[in-house]
Amino acid sequence: MKNIFLLVSGMLVTFGFSFGQQKYLSMDATGLVEYGYRDGKLDSSHVNPKVNSVYNSTKCIQYKRSAMKFDNVKIHPKGKFENLTLFATFDSTEHKIKMKVYSTSPVGTIVEIQFAKKGIDNYPKGVHSQFQAKTKKQNEWEELTFDFVNTPEGSQVESTEIDEIVILFSPNATTTNIYYFSDMTGPKLIAALKE
Repeated sequence: MKNIFLLVSGMLVTFGFSFGQQKYLSMDATGLVEYGYRDGKLDSSHVNPKVNSVYNSTKCIQYKRSAMKFDNVKIHPKGKFENLTLFATFDSTEHKIKMKVYSTSPVGTIVEIQFAKKGIDNYPKGVHSQFQAKTKKQNEWEELTFDFVNTPEGSQVESTEIDEIVILFSPNATTTNIYYFSDMTGPKLIAALKE
């Protein structure tokens, strides 16, 4: 009986990791995404402002936020996300979206990630789900863990159609802080079909 339990436990762990998560938006995962529309200024290969144990790469992504209230940057993965339903729930403790962030903004600043569909640019129609985290440090790298907030009422995006990430640094504000980020981890990508 003990051997059966160990076998089933091992299978669950294996399947969990195989289905689990993938890293993108990082210096060692190049070629997985392209950067689309943004309100501010983006440098996808900027010098790391402060190497530390949380993030020790020499390069990162820099984003200078504009003063627009809902300033955002759109990121297009090469393919669609495999399954967001495990992440878009209040029950999940295992499937979490994470991202390393260095911010000049005050502690407690909200960072929001929206999973969306390209071509439907208006909110809420084009957004499948929203996730948020608050910064706990200023001028220091930290790894943020994002909690599911909601699927906006009026969304017209199915979980199988998601092919865009929208990042909002300090949404609903007019601040012009600088953000550095990398190593976003989330649902796996299904490779785009080659034509």
